[in-house]
Amino acid sequence: MSYPQAPISTCPPLPNITLPDGFTGQDVFVQTFFEGPPTCKCCKNWVESEPAEAPPEVKQKYVGTAIIKYKCKDHTSTTVGGLRQYKIQWMDILSPLIRKEIKPLLASLGYDFPNDAMTLHAPFQALYFGQARISDRFARLEEGCDDKQHLKLLIDVMKDLFVDLAPRVNDLLGKGKIDAAHLWVLFPKGQIVHSRHLGHVQAFQVRSLKDWNLYCRYVAYDGAAFGWTYTNIRIHEFVGTRSANELEAYPIGFHPRHEELKEELIERGRKSLDYQGISFSDYEGPAEGRIVRVYDEEEEEDYGPETQHIKATGRVVVDAFRGADYVSPMGSLGTLTPGASEETKLPCPQGRRSTPEEQDIYRSRIGVNRLWLMLMSPKTVAYHLKEKVWVSVSVEGLSPTSWEDDAFEQLVLPKSTKDLVLTFVESHKTTQALGSDFVAGKVSDKVKRPLYHLQAGEMGSKPSSLKSSLQKAFRLCEEWDGVLLLDVLLATLEYYSGIIFMTTNILEGLDPAIVSRLDIHLEYSCLDFPTRLQLWRNLLPPPPSTPQPSPSGTDDSSATLPAPAATVPDQHHSLTEDDFLDLASWKVNGRDIKHAVKNAWRWCFIKGKPVTLEALQTGLITTAPGSKREADVEDDGFNGGKRRRIE
Repeated sequence: MSYPQAPISTCPPLPNITLPDGFTGQDVFVQTFFEGPPTCKCCKNWVESEPAEAPPEVKQKYVGTAIIKYKCKDHTSTTVGGLRQYKIQWMDILSPLIRKEIKPLLASLGYDFPNDAMTLHAPFQALYFGQARISDRFARLEEGCDDKQHLKLLIDVMKDLFVDLAPRVNDLLGKGKIDAAHLWVLFPKGQIVHSRHLGHVQAFQVRSLKDWNLYCRYVAYDGAAFGWTYTNIRIHEFVGTRSANELEAYPIGFHPRHEELKEELIERGRKSLDYQGISFSDYEGPAEGRIVRVYDEEEEEDYGPETQHIKATGRVVVDAFRGADYVSPMGSLGTLTPGASEETKLPCPQGRRSTPEEQDIYRSRIGVNRLWLMLMSPKTVAYHLKEKVWVSVSVEGLSPTSWEDDAFEQLVLPKSTKDLVLTFVESHKTTQALGSDFVAGKVSDKVKRPLYHLQAGEMGSKPSSLKSSLQKAFRLCEEWDGVLLLDVLLATLEYYSGIIFMTTNILEGLDPAIVSRLDIHLEYSCLDFPTRLQLWRNLLPPPPSTPQPSPSGTDDSSATLPAPAATVPDQHHSLTEDDFLDLASWKVNGRDIKHAVKNAWRWCFIKGKPVTLEALQTGLITTAPGSKREADVEDDGFNGGKRRRIE
């Protein structure tokens, strides 16, 4: 139910009384007006005494009254004969002495009255939650002083207001329940409540309750500063009584593990302080984001964004500042105010990233404020490298990246070539990008940098969309200090100062102007027998207790493609050394070997048996149906020599 913000006009109007300046509210008495029978269709008719059937003539308004109460008919209940009861709907506290005494008391509870006017509306939350402090103040005032005489009026009004309320509320709360009529009792301003908001357990600080909407705030980070952000939680309407902890939000003290929950929220808040800058992380859990399609500047057409929910398992780049442009922009955050002194003021950069020094200030100042930590948002914004989309992720699902330290060692290239590539990347101070592929993925893991893989289909078909996609990728890679992998040839290659891995299967079709701009050229020729043998062994490792045989006849190349044991962790094979030699005799490439192993592995896993030579040969035939053994083909017949892949 909503209440008027100022006294409703009367018809006919109550006469004004001319009083000396400063006289308002000086008389020590309370005046009550009642809603009388209407005299027109637009106004309330206020009367001085409670009407029976016919109200007396309206009398003058007593502007010298310290407190004016306004009683309206209670349309939620009736008495015998159909007569309505009257309830106080709002009151004006005109006495300057009362206002002087109670304003600071109510302000300490979060109820502010910025000017001389002081109008309170039913159900009078400020007085209910502040009655103990007001009574204590009254008891400490000197007997007979004007302040005490005036405050005694308010004490008596509060007793009348809450005489029936306190027993009812105490009985309900003692049972852990609440009824619809007294729901507001659970939510004083500043109350800390628990809620599962958008799938996350979270704590909020109450601002107000109105029409079943609980208006709250919590602490969030936008990549530049920490501050208050505001939301509302809808309490589903109900009748009768309901258990307090079954509400969509409820005081955290009603949670069965409230003390443990508080500590868990505080620890999660501390973890959030570690993700102020740019962090490369692993993520496990649900996420929500928007697919931002390619924007065509010429046609001014934007294909998106579209909201999507994904199970975002994989590597992400946490970047709240850049991600704010794509996921759930919060707008301006309210300023956190720990204190007035210079020593406690927090930085508030606008329009830029927070500096490492500013992040340290937040970490030290917020890290000791348990309330702020408890109210910290459970989410941050990250870029999912595999899905190529900005997502809102849970801080709890983030963990340090699990780098594949041996991935680079398994790369099939001469040792001198690998050393050149690694040195080139490690020494490039401004390297940036994201993505994963054959060489680039292993290099990025070796140097512990994110890899951004940009493909032709993601960049659009027009020059404007191509330029926009490249500029976005370049900007992110430069900010994240990553490695960019492009599967296309670039018109704007000349202007990029980072590191790019480019791949193609058609060497002869490369534009000489592009080739001349590449520092290192890595060509993959046909695999020889020793290399194929090593690949089969890498992809089919023996059980941990069995030593792996050393390859024979290999050069200084090393293996590639990690074993798929993570997909089927308990699966083993029954291959002998002769079986490996047989498999290596098939003239196939590394991708064919990988797919053959994967298919055979899954097949045997479903059948509940170890991987056999027969299963691998079957997988190889179905993967590369044109493949033959080395002894059955001419030396120049393998792979035709027409399509070569370079990186």
